[in-house]
Amino acid sequence: MLSPPTTAREFLARHLNKIRALNRPKIPSAEFKVPGTKVIGVLVEKPRVIQQTEYITRRPLFFSDGTPRMQLRVVLDTGQCDPNIPNDNGWRVLYLKAASADAVALAMEAVGVEEMDIGGVLSVTFTQWGQANGNGHIGREWESEYLPPDPILQQQPQQATAISAPAPHMPAAGSIASMTSPVQAPAQGQTPGPVLAQAPAQATPPVPAPTGAPAEVTDQLAAAGLDAATLARLAQLSPAALARLNAPSDG
Repeated sequence: MLSPPTTAREFLARHLNKIRALNRPKIPSAEFKVPGTKVIGVLVEKPRVIQQTEYITRRPLFFSDGTPRMQLRVVLDTGQCDPNIPNDNGWRVLYLKAASADAVALAMEAVGVEEMDIGGVLSVTFTQWGQANGNGHIGREWESEYLPPDPILQQQPQQATAISAPAPHMPAAGSIASMTSPVQAPAQGQTPGPVLAQAPAQATPPVPAPTGAPAEVTDQLAAAGLDAATLARLAQLSPAALARLNAPSDG
C-alpha cells in the first residue's frame, strides 16, 4: 500500500493523468438507443485503439483468457448541439467494438483505405437488434459509410513556376508578316524595316466548374442542424456520396 504523498511534486507525479483529465473538456458519447439512429460527422482526431472499461468502476476489461478487450475511439464533429449540454460544440465520441467496429472496417475496405484520417466523413447507423447470445445479451446490427478526405484539399498550394515564352521568329528581310494591330506608315525619308509577326495568343483552357453537392441535398443537411464548417466540408463531396450519407436507413 502506498503511503500518502509528502510533497507537492510527489502528489503531481501520482495524479498527473487525473489532473490533465480535469482540465480537458469531456466529449459526450454518441447514443444509439433505437434502431435507425444514424450519426454522421467529420473526424477531428486520429482514431485510437483503447481498452474497454466497466461503465461505473472504469476498471479495464479482459476476456476469459486474459486478453484485453479493445475498442476503437472515434471523435466526430456532427454539427448538432444539444441545448441540455453546457457549451456543447457538436463533437461526439464513438466507441466502436465487435459488430460496430466490423461495420466500419467494411466501410474502409470498400474505399480501399486502412486508416481513417482527420477530415474524413464517417456515418454509423444502428439498423436493428440482432439475435440473443447464450448469456441473454441482444446485440445490434450496424451499417457504416466512410469517405476519405480529399487529397487535393489537403495538399499545400504549389508555387507557380514561371515559363519563359519562346523567342519570336525573325522573318527574312522584305517578307510580309501578318499583324494583329494596325501598322503605322513610316515617316518620310525613313526606310521601313522588317515587320515582326506577333505570336498568336494561346487560348486559356476553360476551368471546369466544381462538382459540389446538389442544393437539395445540402439543404437537407442544413435542416438537420449541421454547422457552417461541417456543411462546407460535406459540400465538397460528390452528389452520389452525399446522397448515400443522407439516405434514410432501413430498420
